Amino acid sequence: MRKRVTLAVGTAVLASLVLAPAALANFITPKSGGSPNADAIASLYKIVLYIAAFVFVVVEGALAYSVYKFRAKKGAVAAQIHGNTRLEIGWTVGPALILVVLTVVTFVKLPSIIDPPNSDAGEALGLHGRVNNLPARQVVAEGAWRGDDYELRVAGVVEEVSVFGSHLRLRRELRAKLGENALHLHDVVENAGFQPAPHMLLYHCNFGFPLLTGATLLHCPAGRVAPRDAAAIMEGHDRWPATPDPDYAERVYYHEDLVTEDGWATAMIEQPAFPIGGAHRPLAVRLSWKADTLPRFVQWKMPGAGTHVLGLEPANCRVAGRAAERAADTLVTLAPGETRSYDLRFEVVES
Repeated sequence: MRKRVTLAVGTAVLASLVLAPAALANFITPKSGGSPNADAIASLYKIVLYIAAFVFVVVEGALAYSVYKFRAKKGAVAAQIHGNTRLEIGWTVGPALILVVLTVVTFVKLPSIIDPPNSDAGEALGLHGRVNNLPARQVVAEGAWRGDDYELRVAGVVEEVSVFGSHLRLRRELRAKLGENALHLHDVVENAGFQPAPHMLLYHCNFGFPLLTGATLLHCPAGRVAPRDAAAIMEGHDRWPATPDPDYAERVYYHEDLVTEDGWATAMIEQPAFPIGGAHRPLAVRLSWKADTLPRFVQWKMPGAGTHVLGLEPANCRVAGRAAERAADTLVTLAPGETRSYDLRFEVVES
């Protein structure tokens, strides 16, 4: 009776698995399709699994055949075999070659697993998204007197659209006045689609030599500064080395709790001896932005040889990627039809 109950329970469990197709999906192998990284892991796993399964079938098949073929029989006398050199070399070299193949395949696949491309919800994402590679349309360049000021204006529209994906529209306007060393940037981002759309925005404002030298002073509007990783040591984050370092590895810092004035945060680079007109005079560059929509500030420090740049980057996110923002519950999302405005101001001041 007990055996019948056990058999019935086992049959019911097996039937439930067979009748539920999703239950058998990726039953033996890891789940794929979640991201490029998951696909790379699943691919390597399957290669190892198939080779191991082939070896298992061959070895167990040979064992079963030998057990049946050479089973004990009445009157049979077993042959006395004292060794087979070729066979022994074969079963030593064969597994070694299989291990070499698996090692090579693993090291070929490993880079894409250890350092996967950025992705979120199965969508591969580029380092700076797609909008920076899209041409603008409806471009306008004009100049006109507005009262006593002559104002220059450049504007355009960029659409970031994908089939079955989001539809974001960026309207950008740049303004400058004759006689002022200032440039004003005004962006409006609209979700022109019919589904909520993730929206990450970071402004790469890069500066280099001769503004950056060993005498440069950097002022950032942060209550506290945190390194992105262990490589970004805090010492010297606000100073610039006197000479480029060919072995320098980039460092990234997050500036938190921004200090604002009338809603504007300001970062400033001071150069006490900027070369102007054959002389060296003090000069400062100020970058200001509305902190209500750009509450984060990222500093990219790269005083290398060849790549010698300081990035001051107002943003609404960090730089770990969209999946990280989603996991931290800090991902900005625009509802259908929702718009968000951004304002930045660049100023050059002689002092």
